Amino acid sequence: MKKIFIILIIFFININVVNALEINSSNYIVFNLDNNQIVFYNNPDEIVKVASLTKIMTTLVAIEQINNLEERVTITYEMIAGFREANASMAGLKVGDVVTFRDLLYGTFLASGAETSRGLAILLAGSENAFVEKMNDKAKEIGLTNTSYRNTTGLDAEGHVSTVREVAYLLKYALGNPVFKEIFLADSFILTNGLVVQSTMRRDAVRINHDISFILGGRTGFTFGAGRCLASIGYDEVNGIHYLVVNVGAPIYFARAYHLRDSYTIYQYLFNNFKNHRIFSKGDLILSIDIKHSSERYRNFYFNKDIIHFDHLDFSKDNIRIKFNGYELLTPSLSIGDVVGTVSIFYNDELLEDFDIILEEEIKFSLIHYFYDNKIISLFGLGTILMLIIICVKQKKKRRIKI
Repeated sequence: MKKIFIILIIFFININVVNALEINSSNYIVFNLDNNQIVFYNNPDEIVKVASLTKIMTTLVAIEQINNLEERVTITYEMIAGFREANASMAGLKVGDVVTFRDLLYGTFLASGAETSRGLAILLAGSENAFVEKMNDKAKEIGLTNTSYRNTTGLDAEGHVSTVREVAYLLKYALGNPVFKEIFLADSFILTNGLVVQSTMRRDAVRINHDISFILGGRTGFTFGAGRCLASIGYDEVNGIHYLVVNVGAPIYFARAYHLRDSYTIYQYLFNNFKNHRIFSKGDLILSIDIKHSSERYRNFYFNKDIIHFDHLDFSKDNIRIKFNGYELLTPSLSIGDVVGTVSIFYNDELLEDFDIILEEEIKFSLIHYFYDNKIISLFGLGTILMLIIICVKQKKKRRIKI
């Protein structure tokens, strides 16, 4: 008989707006980066302006085009023209400054420099428009279907849009690039010409006196069309969980930094209400299946890794169960690597995960146990043999009598 020793379930995270939180941003999304799970969101797929969150793509595409980060370049009037009048965020470079491509990247991402963003575009593609085409091509390449760029800076423009879900996907993708990740995690950087550029997110935190040491890195944004925005990565040190938060459409009141306040509120809620629960440890027994025609009477199957589930602090395993669908009995005819069944993990009636049970060791055949497992066939066979022996003996006696 099949024996199931363990019942498993994973509590389902309700992916809805967390109404209890006082969030000023109109759109936001929260990911658990470690298991790629959305925790909660609000209006994640609404097409919106995203201001300087655009510079995530600007920086990534530039990195992919640069051959030598230390190559020196000169700032021209074309790179700066019009930005002062537009009240755009600037890194602080002037016409004639000689810097490196690395400097331009840090100026773009940390300081949100409009002149460094356009500078990268002109130097790498010949014009800002040509570089924007590359940005849009990259968006299509990685599956951002609701994202469209019209400039490298994020200044409001017709058709320059995205969604918080796609900004989150973009940031996750970009962090796979080691140069981007290095820039993303920096708080400040000294350019070749001695100018120090600082993270706009860190400056905002100082202004509102918030300790955001748990936020590993971030990119802010602001236009009147987009409101205040922030895309960031935070780390819950106590529970060992990385989160990604993107929020846009926060009120523009400068002194309040609502974009950062909202992110701070979300992170604190996550840290205080969620954790990773160890459901099973590597080596724990999953189930046991009986075996036929072998000296081994059953085979045990074990978890080959820790089973960790992310959920609320009050998570309970009471409704955890496992369903096995597969062989009722194993036989020596099976080979190593064969799938003998599937284990499905449920919470109540909801399927959370399933995985194959694979035979990892040979099942050896035993003739004695074969006969034992097939008593009727064996008795019939023995009876037949005995009858044949009796017939042969009788035939032999008849031949002797005739002689």
